[in-house]
Amino acid sequence: VDACEPVPIRSCFFRGRADRPRPLGESGDVGIWRMAQRKAKTAKRPAKRPSRATKAPSEAKLKLETRIKSLEKERDILKVQLEVAGERITSLEQGRDDVVNRIDWVIDSLHNAIESEA
Repeated sequence: VDACEPVPIRSCFFRGRADRPRPLGESGDVGIWRMAQRKAKTAKRPAKRPSRATKAPSEAKLKLETRIKSLEKERDILKVQLEVAGERITSLEQGRDDVVNRIDWVIDSLHNAIESEA
């Protein structure tokens, strides 16, 4: 081995050999000089082509805008219906409270009438 020639560290320990490593092409330890080539996990693919959706963004945008408008209308209608339902619930609760108070008044009146007779 020449003093100027770099000697790989693995050459001394590779299969117990201490002799000089052979360059590629000679028989024997071929893998000492070059690292092993990795096999590609996936094949290289060509660049993606632009999809059709990108060619006509105005159509997709119009569809989304019409959908948004219809959903906003539906939301507004539901808000109004919710307010009406809330008012109806409030009036029903008030009517129920009035009926309960009237029943309590009748029961108290009957108790007073029975006590006054006795």
